[in-house]
Amino acid sequence: MNDLDLDRFVAVCGPDEDVAEIATFYLTYMSGQLDALHLAIDGRRIAEVEQIAHRCVGSSGTCGMGPIVAPLAELERRARDGNLHDAFVLESAARTALAHIDVALRDFVARRRRQP
Repeated sequence: MNDLDLDRFVAVCGPDEDVAEIATFYLTYMSGQLDALHLAIDGRRIAEVEQIAHRCVGSSGTCGMGPIVAPLAELERRARDGNLHDAFVLESAARTALAHIDVALRDFVARRRRQP
């Protein structure tokens, strides 16, 4: 699940939904979750790290945002094992993935708007 699955994203959005609005919601939600994750890692709150990572893996996987799933799933696994070694590295990888997702979603929405 390393690629962005935009067909899945549209399918999850539903035929009557505003894809741009949902894309904006997803990006805003994930940005906030990554900020909360950073604070949880910094505070060594392992259970909170696991919970946030779990939520993000689920929502991202469901809507086809594959590139962010791997680092967050690994962070979730490590937190479940009580190990936050390299947690900031994994968080950084998730932020990088979200930046790529942001560009891809904005481009996708712009292309959809240009379609007749």
